[in-house]
Amino acid sequence: MKFSVCIPTFNRPKGLMRALDSFQNQTFNKPFEIIVCDNGADPKVEEIICKYNETAQEKVKYFGQGGGIHQVRSRLAYEAKGDLILMIDDDESACPELLEIYDNLFSKHEDLAAAGGPCIMEWEDAPPEWVLNYVEGKRVSNIWGRYEPYDKLKIGVGIGIWGGNMVFRRQIFDYTGFRPDIFMGKNMGDGETGLFIEIARRELKTAYVPEAYILHYMDKSRFNLNYVRRTASYVGVPFAYWRWHEAKRSIHQYIIELFRISKTYYKIWIRYIYFQIFGRKITNAKINAEFQANVGLFQIKYIYWLITDRYFRLNCDWDDFRPESCIRLYSDCYKQRKKILESD
Repeated sequence: MKFSVCIPTFNRPKGLMRALDSFQNQTFNKPFEIIVCDNGADPKVEEIICKYNETAQEKVKYFGQGGGIHQVRSRLAYEAKGDLILMIDDDESACPELLEIYDNLFSKHEDLAAAGGPCIMEWEDAPPEWVLNYVEGKRVSNIWGRYEPYDKLKIGVGIGIWGGNMVFRRQIFDYTGFRPDIFMGKNMGDGETGLFIEIARRELKTAYVPEAYILHYMDKSRFNLNYVRRTASYVGVPFAYWRWHEAKRSIHQYIIELFRISKTYYKIWIRYIYFQIFGRKITNAKINAEFQANVGLFQIKYIYWLITDRYFRLNCDWDDFRPESCIRLYSDCYKQRKKILESD
């Protein structure tokens, strides 16, 4: 089997059906599998999949997995049987040629470790003017999910890939994976960012393929500043992770790092406070202040979590994030938490 199409999902049945439908009429004429892993392990989602399989040409496998998106991605990588593992999200749909394009690419370039393509924004609901003003002219938007950095094929070490449209050779997961995110409401890892860094460290090639596009759907739930702040957390937490987990620093050094972050971000925080008090109108400057200020705040929050949580600081093996290890870490964490609660 050449391809495993892997789709993490959480509370988006309509979007999930659209994503699944986009793989029912692919131009790719070789066998492939479709796997859905549900972050909520919701029985209703499993029922939807069972009903979908009654008429689907390409059947769908279902798994439930607690945690965050990267625990779910680890489960998908663990369950996948294909030589190539494609991951898209449940708010996306694939172009009809997606699998064929990636198949031709990896067949031609046998030294290629991973690849990705454009994420093109599609508005499900009409966005407000301030959102349109922010994304106008941007080829890459960390906040509203557009990624179209190049017009031509790029292959080399360190070529960027967007998390919503990524393909890996399965051998990658023999030594690395998605460092996990959500534990007891705490975002603790660096997810696909860390995986790409590990690939680059080993000087393995990645590719950006402009023809291999997906459509990334945006609805009205994302047209607010809370969404901007939440997106900032997925940038701030990896920053803190890169600096501190591998080095396993002391609490004294963590405190020094808090001062360093404060020195770096204090001007941004002043602007953020100014916009909170006086900036009633949402402008590009206000959005940037919200985003950058929260990138810094989440770095501080992350360090606070490590200082106050001995389990994560001392017990976790942050060097081993193969899929099976990530899943086991999630399970062990909850067992540990249960013992603590029972003893109290």
